[in-house]
Amino acid sequence: NPWTEFKNYVVGSIRFYRNDPCALAQEFQSGFYISIVQVPESVAFSLVAGVHPTQGLYGSFWIGLITALFGGRPGMVSGCAGALAVVVREVMRDSGPFGNVCPEERREYLLFVMVLTGILQLLCAIFQFAHLVRLIPKTASLGFFNGLAVLIFISQLDFFKKGSVAAATGLSSGCRAVDFGFRQQTTWYGLNEDTTWLMITEVIM
Repeated sequence: NPWTEFKNYVVGSIRFYRNDPCALAQEFQSGFYISIVQVPESVAFSLVAGVHPTQGLYGSFWIGLITALFGGRPGMVSGCAGALAVVVREVMRDSGPFGNVCPEERREYLLFVMVLTGILQLLCAIFQFAHLVRLIPKTASLGFFNGLAVLIFISQLDFFKKGSVAAATGLSSGCRAVDFGFRQQTTWYGLNEDTTWLMITEVIM
């Protein structure tokens, strides 16, 4: 009975930490340190994905909470992933599959995409498709990570551009200008500008 196993697990955990308070303190310290580390990572991947940083922080909070309650493993850190951030960016960008709808509606579509992703992951876990990962050659894995690094790098190039706000164009019917945002005529920062070297210094640090 899964409920009985869960109950026994909770009771056993309470007894274990009651007999070893130092282990409980270490668990709290680990959770605190990981939460601090997840803040800049969540904000960075939110910018890559093209969503508001607070949405990345909310997502990391719920991922960490759900993982700790239902599927944590020693040494495993759950949070925002770069591979998923690249997929989210394709959903949210103006030239993406939902570019003909308002940004507010895109966020609703994004919710369905994330729910569908979770369902597929659950099915993969139920049918133990993880064993198939062994069939993927190392060269394919290396190419995947290299391509992911290139996509993340390209997505960050927009921060090296400056633009003048222009009137919003291409508004769909029913879209509010505040939701759609404003199109900008962007140009690259020059090497003779202080902002360029400030951003390069921040990247290196």
